[in-house]
Amino acid sequence: MGKKNKSKALKKKRVSKHMLKSKERTTNHSVENDALDNAVTEQITPPVTTTPNSKLSRKKDSHFKDPEEAASYLSAWKASQSDSGPNGATDVWKFNKNTQSWLIRHMYEVDKVSKGTFVLLLEYLEGLQGSKTKSWILSEAARRARRYKEYERRTVNDNNENDEKDDGDTKDKKIESATESAEMSPEDLENEEERWKKLNDHDKRKEYKRARKVIEVIKA
Repeated sequence: MGKKNKSKALKKKRVSKHMLKSKERTTNHSVENDALDNAVTEQITPPVTTTPNSKLSRKKDSHFKDPEEAASYLSAWKASQSDSGPNGATDVWKFNKNTQSWLIRHMYEVDKVSKGTFVLLLEYLEGLQGSKTKSWILSEAARRARRYKEYERRTVNDNNENDEKDDGDTKDKKIESATESAEMSPEDLENEEERWKKLNDHDKRKEYKRARKVIEVIKA
């Protein structure tokens, strides 16, 4: 009788161990499956950040510049031309190609390049090196000047045209002798044209005057 009870106890113990091992295997298998599912999900699910948009954002930022920063660049350049200090204040200013390009691209936009900054920029352009850059600036200025003259002829009456003819003849010859077309992409030209169309007559006239001054400086 004692042996029988002992045998039952051993059998029950073995069954319990077997059940525990089976339960453990099931649990481990479930954990492994969960881990595998997570790994697959991580591989399939795309990252939250979108690389193209990030690159586009960086590209846009590269074209943005604070107008005050650009103005300070020219002020520092002007100071560097002075002989008041031992080094002529040359250590204050350093050439920056991006800032120069930004100023040239936006020099007709009054909200970005103020009147005072534009005056300094004209001085800066007098010493500009590089025939290709100067040729582009000249052709772009001529294009803008011609555009305004065409606009003016379409919108003003005959009397106003006659009044301004004598004053503009000499300067218009300079404009017509400039390079025929500016080297701008079709997209840039389209965007620039849309911007210009939104200007009022007064601002269109301002741009025209700036274009004439640029032509005079570059052709001098």
